[in-house]
Amino acid sequence: MLNIIPYEPRYLSDLKEHFERHWSESGDNDVYFLPFDLNKPSRPRGIDPAACDKDYSEVGWQRWFLVVSDNRVEGHLGIKSNPMEAALHRCELGMGLERQIRNKGIGSRLIVKAIEQATSIKGMAWLDLHVMALNHHARSLYAKYGFVEQATILDRFRIEGHSLDEVLMTLDLSNIESNQL
Repeated sequence: MLNIIPYEPRYLSDLKEHFERHWSESGDNDVYFLPFDLNKPSRPRGIDPAACDKDYSEVGWQRWFLVVSDNRVEGHLGIKSNPMEAALHRCELGMGLERQIRNKGIGSRLIVKAIEQATSIKGMAWLDLHVMALNHHARSLYAKYGFVEQATILDRFRIEGHSLDEVLMTLDLSNIESNQL
């Protein structure tokens, strides 16, 4: 059974192992969902455990939820503050599921969790995300929950010889009511 649970420090090594498995799937069949080359040392590292304790009024806060099956982390949801103080009324969603748990409704559950979390934060007005333009499945899923495409950045990334466009999507939280989720 798959459960979505809040991040706890005891899951840090399991979460990092999940990141490695999940990230290694990016680029399979020319479907990229990560904006970096796994072989580069400058790639992101995922969670910042210290940021999980930051108050929502501080730049750099993060909140994470894990998809766990039989004590194994197989998916994640990260919600992060905007990196600029003047934009703390916005937060950013990032999520990922390992191949074996995709297309089972878990992505929908994570999006609902993200919206619930974001709407519970005082003063939060927008939930943003970035998605690769070729990831039509994810774009459709986000749109189903009210995210609107705001911009497409052409040739945003070049990874392993591929030019990848990126789409910015956003959800206006002022129009969300709990009975809509």
